[in-house]
Amino acid sequence: MGIVRWTTKDFDDVEKRMSCIAYPVIRPGLSRIARLLKYLGHPERSFRAIHVVGTNGKGSTAASVESVLRETGLKTALYTSPHLVHFGERLRIGGEIVSPDKWNEAIDVVESVLRKICEKPTFFEVSTAAAFMIVASEEVDMAVVEAGLGGRLDATNILRNVAVSVLTSVGLDHMEYLGETPMAVAAEKFSVLRPNGKSCFAGGDVRLERAYQNRCLFLKNQGIVTSRFAKWKVRKVDLSGTIFDAFLFGESFRNLKTGLVGRYQALNAMNAIVALRLLSSEGVNVTKEQIQKGFRRVRLPGRFDIRLLEGGTVILDGAHNPHGINALVEAVSELVPRDALSVVFASMKDKDYRKSLSLLKKLEGKLFLTQVPGMDRSATTEELKEAAVQAGWDGIRTIDTPGKALKEALEAGGTVLCCGSLYLVAEILKKNISVGECL
Repeated sequence: MGIVRWTTKDFDDVEKRMSCIAYPVIRPGLSRIARLLKYLGHPERSFRAIHVVGTNGKGSTAASVESVLRETGLKTALYTSPHLVHFGERLRIGGEIVSPDKWNEAIDVVESVLRKICEKPTFFEVSTAAAFMIVASEEVDMAVVEAGLGGRLDATNILRNVAVSVLTSVGLDHMEYLGETPMAVAAEKFSVLRPNGKSCFAGGDVRLERAYQNRCLFLKNQGIVTSRFAKWKVRKVDLSGTIFDAFLFGESFRNLKTGLVGRYQALNAMNAIVALRLLSSEGVNVTKEQIQKGFRRVRLPGRFDIRLLEGGTVILDGAHNPHGINALVEAVSELVPRDALSVVFASMKDKDYRKSLSLLKKLEGKLFLTQVPGMDRSATTEELKEAAVQAGWDGIRTIDTPGKALKEALEAGGTVLCCGSLYLVAEILKKNISVGECL
């Protein structure tokens, strides 16, 4: 990495500029982004993309695919959301964060176009349009694009040249937009599949697998359910990553290691391998050695992210729905002694924090409840405490800010797990690390 010539404030200014020209709330739909991109000359049509969609595992899978593609020598783009410390985390070209200057140049063009458009696009639509402009100008070989919310009406679904659609695990989240059952949520996700295209789905639920296969048949999409098609065996999970054997496409991998922690990361990695193998018809041929090297260097801030903060060991994980919390509990149970664990928890009001707290109770640690300052969406400590009591927790501490909650949890000794919201993780990272560490 070269010398960093910008600060987090530079990216804060970029984010503020986008907020000023965007509609302030979430409004699913493709009409606004379609109109904006038309005026911008359709940058989304100028590059090939891998579209990553799902409830949990999107970030891990996207980062893994991009890391391997970069290992092959291809020029890559990686577009993800949300960010933790600063807006610049959302877009990388060739593994490097795009400078604020390039973002500002793109925003200048977007802002001039918006003067001709009556209906304001949302923040995510503005940022996606600007990102696609930058990706197009960089002439990348392949962009790995993570969906924001849902699939069918997500701004990223406007992509034209999708080489592979990658569907990660599906669970309940954003139910006010996507539906109240796993099948309803899956229907929104599976709507990103392209006619006569290629795709893979992590699988895991027989009903959802069947719905995916039916959708693929209808669209004549070459779809693979990874959990059925591939076989793997986890050999070791420790704080440095996950080691597993893999068998698929007639080939085997021994002691394949990803830098991401947790047994569930083996499935994400397998899904990434299937996606990479589907690219062969696009002229992208990836060797086993490139997969091994790419996986080893994958890191994802805020996802089982182990750090030494204020002299203690802290695990930061943005799991914020029951599906993600359950996977997190399994990983923590395997790696951290229960009698030496404290949990710092915060959640948004629209998340199922009651079930999440019930799942976390299996860890039998000390519980410190907090809330994200300055955020109306954040559930209050009183609301969380009521749910925690119902879940069977005792000795609950309620603390008004994440910083104080982390300090008290560290003073209790042992390892501290911070989870329940990416906003909580972001708040802790901003207060405790430097820019270079996060990037």
